Amino acid sequence: MLMLATSKDHSLFGPIYTDFEDLEGDGTINTTFQPLFQYYGYFDSTKCYVYANSRFEPNSLATKSGPASTASLSGNISGTTFTDTTHGSGNFAVGMQLAGDGVIAGTYIIAAVTGTGNNSGGTYTINNDHSADPVVSQTIAGVGTRFTCGGTGQWSGNFLNWATMTRMDVVRKLLYGGKRSTDTGTLTVLERAPLSKDSHSFTKHYAGSDIRDYTPFTTANLTKTTGVNANTYAGLTICSRSDTMGEGGVPVIRLAKGNYRMWSTVEGTVCEWGAGSLGNRLAAYFIDSDKGAGSIKHETSPPATGTDDAIYSSIGPELTLRVKVCDPSWLGEERCQAFPPTSTTNFKPYGLFQEFGFSSTGTAARAEFGVLTGSYDKNLTAGALRKNMGDFADEINASTGVFCHSASSGCASTTSDGRTTGNGAIKAIDGFLLYGRGSGNYADSNVQLPSEMADGTLPAWGNPIGEMVIQALQYYSGLTSTNPTTTTNDTAKGIPVVAWTDPLSNSNTTRKGLYGNSICRPMYTMALSSSALSFDQGGATPFATLRAGALGGLDAYTDAIGALEGLNGSDNRSIGSLTTTATFGETCSGKTISTLSKVSGVCPDAPAIGGSYGVAGAAYYANTTKIRTVTSPPADLAKVQDALKVKTLAASLSGGAARIDVLIPKSNPKKYVYITPESLWASNSNGKKMPGALLTLNSIAYRSYTTNVASAIVQTGTFMVTWNDSLFGGDYDMDIAGFIRYDVRNPSAAGNPYTIWVTTDIVNVGAGWTGTHGFSIIGVTNPVNGTSANGRYLTHRHLTDDSILSGSQGHLCGNATYAAGGVTAFNGIHDAPTRPQCLPDIHL
Repeated sequence: MLMLATSKDHSLFGPIYTDFEDLEGDGTINTTFQPLFQYYGYFDSTKCYVYANSRFEPNSLATKSGPASTASLSGNISGTTFTDTTHGSGNFAVGMQLAGDGVIAGTYIIAAVTGTGNNSGGTYTINNDHSADPVVSQTIAGVGTRFTCGGTGQWSGNFLNWATMTRMDVVRKLLYGGKRSTDTGTLTVLERAPLSKDSHSFTKHYAGSDIRDYTPFTTANLTKTTGVNANTYAGLTICSRSDTMGEGGVPVIRLAKGNYRMWSTVEGTVCEWGAGSLGNRLAAYFIDSDKGAGSIKHETSPPATGTDDAIYSSIGPELTLRVKVCDPSWLGEERCQAFPPTSTTNFKPYGLFQEFGFSSTGTAARAEFGVLTGSYDKNLTAGALRKNMGDFADEINASTGVFCHSASSGCASTTSDGRTTGNGAIKAIDGFLLYGRGSGNYADSNVQLPSEMADGTLPAWGNPIGEMVIQALQYYSGLTSTNPTTTTNDTAKGIPVVAWTDPLSNSNTTRKGLYGNSICRPMYTMALSSSALSFDQGGATPFATLRAGALGGLDAYTDAIGALEGLNGSDNRSIGSLTTTATFGETCSGKTISTLSKVSGVCPDAPAIGGSYGVAGAAYYANTTKIRTVTSPPADLAKVQDALKVKTLAASLSGGAARIDVLIPKSNPKKYVYITPESLWASNSNGKKMPGALLTLNSIAYRSYTTNVASAIVQTGTFMVTWNDSLFGGDYDMDIAGFIRYDVRNPSAAGNPYTIWVTTDIVNVGAGWTGTHGFSIIGVTNPVNGTSANGRYLTHRHLTDDSILSGSQGHLCGNATYAAGGVTAFNGIHDAPTRPQCLPDIHL
């Protein structure tokens, strides 16, 4: 038996592949599409698709190239040309990924110009432009396998997974194969989650010269005729959004020629053709070598139809993001299940629910599932039961594989053991959406502070997974239901809330006959979280209803984990706050943890919204304590290992954390400096001080260099971060776009430490409130006196008048008054840091 406790938080509606994380575990941030990485999603990464019938349809299997491997070889890279100079026994080959000092991650050989590379040398075309930072006489080697599509109008499924998939899509795919917009006995079409037209939408940019291998476009097709990249190939931008500003709408993608990575994080409606301005300052910061150090200039204005939109064969520039799946002619590597099992014409996508929890032959499934999810009525308090413990015979038509909540499913109204069909986990998770998204703001957007939030307010926010895990233990214990007493919001969206039944009862004789005596079976809880936990500090009260454990209450179990992990009493921990100081935190700067149960705010994602580590204490309790006592237990129950104890599993879909992890060169064991974007805001009308909501963190470039020159740069990372002035709801658009760059420099002399320089600025604004942009840092000391330099540095402030950014007042580091000792705080938002704090020179 497994009880799944899963999020419904708004953060599910964002990209699963963030482009600021290390997907391959090689220590390099992946800032764009990696052709050698297989991306998971609704598309089969080994197939090619064409766009027809307002959807993507499989058209052929992709061409698999590689793996091609070499011994350690050396060469020079300049621009898009790689020249092989010296090497051992191996050969360079088309499709090979190149790796080495200074090589941009994701650099591949796409064509041989001269030679073959076998000892006589050769010249090759590569997909990345190294013009800004040519690689000279460095050791370069690699291994690669990619899936390419070269047919007319073909898209790579692997590329589309990277470009379009959200966390919500991955949850649905993982659990039951995906959300079906068409579900019949002959056709299945999946559709991406709706994203509205706010900054839940997202853009992807790819500029490899091998783009024809993954899209219908050649570099010539995408050559710009306007803007800062006129007469130049500058890649393809894909914006994922909905066709309406609201909770639902049709999922679409928009295609534009060139670099428009910030198109989805602008003031107002995102990804509009020709509307608004992206800004000259933002564009400059993308490309300047001492700032973003990007390879391609960012455009200053949004793309316009007729000149900047990307169209092929009269298709585009807007496509509906639906995909035909499990086509019997092109099954490939898709997870497809035949219905009935002997069928060769009807296949359905499947996930864990079908693989482990469903049997089409009437025999026992491999497992039973119960499902708890977050509630739109009690969004800050535990969750609601969507499915009682059981198999999925009540949710899937055994003959056709059609979901019972689909129109014309053909399911009987009840199963043979009396369960009602069509209401359950799949219908509930299909129903998740950006609740309350209106044409302007989200409903209830007058809430500004975490302390002002209440159940039912801004229902799309709130992720109390820790309390849901405790609720799962209450369910296993056979206690009275703790479903929300009000279900108005859930019911309005067709999301079922089901009455609790005892999972250890044997009253259902059919179930007992299939699965045996319930109290003898293993029990599990799995927490599946969309992002950092929030608003789950109230777990102690429901925990007290459980059978008493040896250690006492929830805090005692949580603190026991803190002691075992060496966290209690430790300093320099990135947390929001301690409840002994403040119920809600504000910054991810380093702090001393007294005991783990006192932590409020999980970093780096959510320092200010009351997430806790109570889930760890609840899991410890469940693993060591029998969940209930049993009258007249079976004689052999004592022989069952861990009988009546619950094991806890956990998984997170947060992707790369919104934090920059900087590896200290030559550290052994590895040590890091941690840089977290920070922002603080004040409402001009009421002076409330509050953190901003981080919308996106875009990685522009990552570079590493080999040099022994004193104080020379050996590692650089550059990022754009966008902030919303409201922590919850609001219009959820860009109010500040900020820039962060770090440079790690060699020691100034033998025996001295490495130093890190951090550079920040504001590159675009749209807020009517006063806000700041900066960072917190952990792992550094002051170069002047050797004291800790850890802390928060709010280096830039945007005042109410947007034009202030044209003058020095908008940029605190470099303003004469500021440098002389600080400026006056505004609405209590912050006192400007003193000049030494602005020096970008900190010891590692």
